[in-house]
Formats: sequence, structure tokens, C-alpha cells
Amino acid sequence: MKSILFTLKEIDNLEKQLQRDFLKLSVYTSKQAYSQPSFVTLWDSRQQGLRIRSSMYDVAERMEVGVLCFEMAKKPHSKEVFYSLPKSFSKGTKLQKFVIEESGYVLESGLRIEAGNGDNIVIVPNAMPFSLAIHCTGIELNGFEPEYDLEEYELKELR
Repeated sequence: MKSILFTLKEIDNLEKQLQRDFLKLSVYTSKQAYSQPSFVTLWDSRQQGLRIRSSMYDVAERMEVGVLCFEMAKKPHSKEVFYSLPKSFSKGTKLQKFVIEESGYVLESGLRIEAGNGDNIVIVPNAMPFSLAIHCTGIELNGFEPEYDLEEYELKELR
């Protein structure tokens, strides 16, 4: 099997970046992405962000699978909508990745951040290409329509 891993732009250690004390989450929705979230950014107390978007990979004829792409964000897009994260996310988290097997490929497709009290953030590619399905405890976001049912993914510890 061939592997397609998360894409990291200017990030050496994804686990370290995801262990920061995030206070806010922002979502940018584009009409070109069928009014679904194009990217989500996690913001810490120093106003530094970790932006997450979906990239598409061809794994077979007429078959694309989304994989998350991570990059640092210095400032928000003017049309991002901000939400305050529950305080539980500043007290240590468990990081897991959603892995899917498709057409001879193993792909790192999604992320689950779980706080000590069970609160969680789930970010996976959406059923619509180049968009995201996002769930966050305590925050009401527009629909949750992942590319695959969550039960189809294998959850693995992020290292």
C-alpha cells in the first residue's frame, strides 16, 4: 500500500503545534467550496494560528480522497468567523488522526483533538471537494458531512 500523509507547510512538528493552548477557532467559508468551510484556524493566546484545509489526491480513476494540509497563520482572513473554544482545550489534549484505506492507498485524512473532560474537535475532509467537515464541542457549526462515515476511518495516535 502507498501512503499519503498530512501535508505540512513550514511546520516541523505537528504534534507540538497541536498541543498549544488554543483559545479560539475561526472558520472561512467560500462560495467556491459550495458554502462549506474552506479552512479552519486554531488561534492561541499570542494570536498565532494553525490553519487547516483539505487537499485532494487522485487514488484511482474518478476517485479523489481528501487529506488535511496544515500551515501557520499570522493573521486571519477578513471573512473568517471566530468562535471561543471551551476552556477544556487549554488543559492538555489527546491527539488522534483519522486514517482511511482506499484503492491501495493509506491516507491521513482527519484530526481529532480531545480534551481531558471528553470535549473534542473533529476536522475531516467534507463530502464536497476542497472543503471541511468540522465538529467542536460547545460550538454550533453549519452541518457535519464528512467524506466518509467516521466509523470507516481508523483512529490512530498522532505522533
